[in-house]
Amino acid sequence: MKKVISILAALIMLSSMVLVSNAEEQLRVTVDGNLLEFDVPPTIVKGRTLVPVRVIFENLGLTVEWDKETKTLIGEKNALKIQLPVGAKIAKRNDEEVKLDVASVIIKGRTMVPVRFIAESLDALVFWNPVDREIAILKNYEYTDGYKGQIRDGKKNGYGMTNNYTGQWKDGKYEGYGTMKYVDDITYSGQWKNHSHHGQGTYISYGEKYKGEWKGGRRNGYGVLIDKEGNKFSGQWSDDKLSKPEQDNVTSVVIESFETFITYSMNEDQKKVAWENAKKNVLEKLESPSTAKFPDATNEYLAFERHRIFEKGKLRDYYAVKGYVDAQNYFGAIVRFTFTAHVDTITSNATVTID
Repeated sequence: MKKVISILAALIMLSSMVLVSNAEEQLRVTVDGNLLEFDVPPTIVKGRTLVPVRVIFENLGLTVEWDKETKTLIGEKNALKIQLPVGAKIAKRNDEEVKLDVASVIIKGRTMVPVRFIAESLDALVFWNPVDREIAILKNYEYTDGYKGQIRDGKKNGYGMTNNYTGQWKDGKYEGYGTMKYVDDITYSGQWKNHSHHGQGTYISYGEKYKGEWKGGRRNGYGVLIDKEGNKFSGQWSDDKLSKPEQDNVTSVVIESFETFITYSMNEDQKKVAWENAKKNVLEKLESPSTAKFPDATNEYLAFERHRIFEKGKLRDYYAVKGYVDAQNYFGAIVRFTFTAHVDTITSNATVTID
């Protein structure tokens, strides 16, 4: 008997967990901060959110009509008339035909319509917050100095947007969830705190993508970096450095500002090519190249690294070779020069620094 009771208790707990989980996963839709209630919950179809038509129309001030013959929803407000044929990806905004990404559908006896199309047809602002799973619609908002959104106590508070940032604000600073477009190829979408990346976020820079944890504007915690060539670097990050990589072939990853610096290990063939090209470029720097004597490429004093760096939108890939050479100096004496050569992997040209 006790065993049966234990099983029943476990089942009840499991059911409660499922109910809580489903409740947490449901989408929230707000209009000017007011939570809308639906008898059929909003749903996402092909990346677009559909909601019951009557609730959204009435909360946005639209009348609702149904044309049985054409199976078309009609909403009107002042001079605006919206027509949505159920099952079609073409809608009408007054006399203008508009292509939709997803058609209106009927779910559990309720006609579901694309919420963004409806709201934006009324010049409302629409924000998507995946952290809180909220679609925030603003009918009433401020528009000042390039900012459109909510203002409280004279500061940007709530949802709002500028030319490059869309999301949540607190006391005039980015805080909550938002997306920043720094330039055409550099964006960040995720959580913010006090104007800095903080929490979970995705940073894309010139074809490279990092997704993971942030703290104080830097990568801190677990994250995954995928570079332009599809190479994956994952593990624990500390102050923008991959401190504990999960891949064996990675020695370090350092990211500063909009510049990505990745260090790989090198195989023996790569070392040989890098060494020969480094020697050629080092000879051009010496006073008496004919007297030069290099150690063997496998000498313990040499260091090889393969570097990749995104700089000003362009990808540079090169080998870093550190070593020494014995040669005559300006006074004719044989001395030892240490050098570092950054060899371009495509052109074989190198930037050489001799100490």
